[in-house]
Amino acid sequence: MGRRLLSHLLITLAVFSLIGVFFVTFIDYGVLNSEKLVGSLNDADVPEALANAVPEIATGGDENITETEKAEMQEKISKVVTPAYVTEKLESITSSLISFMREGEPEPVLDVSDFPQMLRDSGVDVGEDLDKNFAEPIQLNKNGELDSIPQFYETFSLVKLAAILLCLGLFTAEWFVAKKGDKLHRIGRIFLHAGLWFVALYAFVIFVPDKFSPNLTKEIDSPSVVTLVQSVISAVQSLVTSFLLPFAVVCIVLA
Repeated sequence: MGRRLLSHLLITLAVFSLIGVFFVTFIDYGVLNSEKLVGSLNDADVPEALANAVPEIATGGDENITETEKAEMQEKISKVVTPAYVTEKLESITSSLISFMREGEPEPVLDVSDFPQMLRDSGVDVGEDLDKNFAEPIQLNKNGELDSIPQFYETFSLVKLAAILLCLGLFTAEWFVAKKGDKLHRIGRIFLHAGLWFVALYAFVIFVPDKFSPNLTKEIDSPSVVTLVQSVISAVQSLVTSFLLPFAVVCIVLA
């Protein structure tokens, strides 16, 4: 009786440790992977949505210009802030931040020094002060606010290793605790339960954000900003499910 209860406990712990392995894997190879992250943003048309929203946001607070002038300004900004330009900057900033997080160097920056001249080329009248403001790359860690992030990643790496070792240890313990002739059945149960959890998480990620996203955007007056928020939500869904689905399929197949 005691051996059976211990087996049930080990199975439960192994299932949740396997879910923990999923989350650390997702963070390390999804969220902290510039290529994967930007790819999800591109697939969800976030650059295009952001390029459409920027002109409206940039001119939204200026009450000293007419609607005609505002429309002309938005058109000129749109010629500069294109989806391709936004994609380039997203790749730059994510790569810079993730490299800093993983390695602690170089300092993360965002180079937009080309922006003033691109505005001029599109017909926007900008002063020399704008050149001075954009001359140097924007230091994202100017005051050292991000100095603790590399240390956090080192701790996270240890947590990731611990999660994997714990999972393997629980599987090994269950193998020895299970009765002879029932070992594969008990190990299969771990994968089955974990697979069902992954399927449930997959359904949650797909359906819940779509249901509640209108509540997130109902106070936003700008259609372009609403589209941007929806695109970001779609990108997050795509990124998460791209890891969830393989985990679910592998666990169920092994079960």
